[in-house]
Amino acid sequence: MAISTLAANTTRSLNRPVRPAAAKEQQAPAPADTFVHPDSTGKIQHLVLQLDGNATPQIRKEVEGAWTKLFKNMDSDVNFTITLENEKDRQGVKDLLKREDIPNPERFNLQVADDLNITMWARDQMVGLGNVGGGNTLLGQTTMRPHGDDELLPPRIAASVPGLGFDGDKRLQTDGGDEVSNPHETFLGYSSLYLTAKRMYEADQAAEGKRSPLTPFDKSLRLDYADGQVKSPDFKFQTNLFKSGGEDLPQQEMYLSRALNLFEEKYGHKVTIIGGDDPSTPIVEKPATFHMDMGMTPIDSDKILVGDPSIAVAAVNNMTIEERADHNARLNAALGLPANNDTLGELVQESTVTEPDLQHNFDVNAKKVADEGYMIDRLPYLQGPPGRSWVTYNNCLMESYTRDDGSKVRRVFLPTYDLPVLDGIAKQTYEKQGFEVIPLTLPALTSWRGAIRCISNVLDRKVTDPQTPPAA
Repeated sequence: MAISTLAANTTRSLNRPVRPAAAKEQQAPAPADTFVHPDSTGKIQHLVLQLDGNATPQIRKEVEGAWTKLFKNMDSDVNFTITLENEKDRQGVKDLLKREDIPNPERFNLQVADDLNITMWARDQMVGLGNVGGGNTLLGQTTMRPHGDDELLPPRIAASVPGLGFDGDKRLQTDGGDEVSNPHETFLGYSSLYLTAKRMYEADQAAEGKRSPLTPFDKSLRLDYADGQVKSPDFKFQTNLFKSGGEDLPQQEMYLSRALNLFEEKYGHKVTIIGGDDPSTPIVEKPATFHMDMGMTPIDSDKILVGDPSIAVAAVNNMTIEERADHNARLNAALGLPANNDTLGELVQESTVTEPDLQHNFDVNAKKVADEGYMIDRLPYLQGPPGRSWVTYNNCLMESYTRDDGSKVRRVFLPTYDLPVLDGIAKQTYEKQGFEVIPLTLPALTSWRGAIRCISNVLDRKVTDPQTPPAA
């Protein structure tokens, strides 16, 4: 099923064609005292948002609603930097702040980038890092997929925030959505490791004046376009028929190891790779989701929630005829589809028949982190074909901290889809873990393949509570 040209050009990781003035290659020495901000704990003190000027009216409505809940529910001293494409949108945010009586409007840093074509995805073109000695740094790496002009934003954001450093190290090739972290460990998608290793190999080849058709990698990363109108590809691995077997040439393991070392150097702690192939199985395993944050959520230093299509499929199959019709009508209204369209059925089809290994890959991912000593719980998950919602309850924002007065905060800003059965399962799962759930209704936004974590990024987070690592 094709999606509109507008939607096709604004799915996650793509807006409009990259402008000629792309970010230049540069290597910066890795700061010796940086660490990636954790998802699982702490108080968010500075959050980045951005708005695609081409967002549809429904997506604008959903994003504005989500932003409003963030502004109202986060503590009134949290800072926000928001990048917009035009003066009209900046005035719209000012009007929202006034209309909703948001306190301390001076803490909102509203930037207009009217010379750039930007996306919704504040997460992907940069990674927020803290500095052990104080302050923060933005890592402006190379993105995995086309991102319009988003890669030009990190240095601008850094320049607009007093004391915020910038590390423009293009050796790393990843998206901010492909890592999720607790204070002790980062979980990174294998595609990011592979792309960074390949980038290192190609840089070595260029430095030596070589250009060989052979590569040292056992697998090749193939760009897969699910639909002719979708210009943002997924990655699929296949056997590399052109692998070099010569002992005198560098081998895959060396470059993968170098790439892992670079990630650990930048992120400041252990990095565990998720989604690598297990050669003992007939399936070529891969990360279950194109970004880690779509299907994996560290909620404590010893607990992780992992997506599970089987939970969602069972819930849909157990609906009464009336419940299914009601759920479909809700989705269809948000997506502008005929009221009787079986959109839930399309999501189930995509997550089972079209992607037959999806459940296997999720289960392998869950086993990987369980083997690391983490306690695991599962969340419903369904991914949609082009133009349909991705039902992910992993792509969230969390805060867990103790205020100065001793009161405890433990809350999750949770993407929901106006689907009472599935939303209810996810809500109960988080509440069981002690979270206050603040729902953000985002069915149309996720048809662009991203939710609340994707459209935000953390510049500063303060961890206040003791952290217990997983059992050895």
